[in-house]
Amino acid sequence: MTVAEEHLHNFGAVDYVIFGGMLAVTAATGLYHAFAGGGQRTTARYLMADRSMFSLPVAISVLASFMSAVSILGEPSEIFVHGIQYWLIDLSFFITIPVTAVFFIPVFHGLGLTTAYEYLEQRFSMSLRVVAACLFILQNTFYIAVILYAPALALETVTKFEVWKTSSTCRNHHNYVYILGT
Repeated sequence: MTVAEEHLHNFGAVDYVIFGGMLAVTAATGLYHAFAGGGQRTTARYLMADRSMFSLPVAISVLASFMSAVSILGEPSEIFVHGIQYWLIDLSFFITIPVTAVFFIPVFHGLGLTTAYEYLEQRFSMSLRVVAACLFILQNTFYIAVILYAPALALETVTKFEVWKTSSTCRNHHNYVYILGT
């Protein structure tokens, strides 16, 4: 056993209870939103909550969707290894978010659109909408593979589960919560 392995913290009973509780809460949240109050049966209800939500929960949801294990684990190490020039990426948000809020969102809202794909179809053609959707699916397939690998690698370190088992569990939990609408 190496010195590093001697100081490695492994999951104990309390850790497994907390981790399992977190998985149970997110799964229960998915079940609740899928079946309570008629569920989310339409696209407008699923994506836009029938345009009835206040701005704070929407802002929190958008913020949470940008967070991932890759950003939590990777950004500090990126800054540690390469320096603070990473702040330029964060600076770009101060430019793109106001531009989006001022120029794009009012157009989508005024036209009653739910997605950018609907805009592409109305403005150009159905074929462009399909191409854009297919490119988005392809990009997200690679993105989700990386996003699931990071927590699987971290869990392997403390649980000794193999990466493929942990990533399969993370993928299945992600799909379950996503399909049920949280």
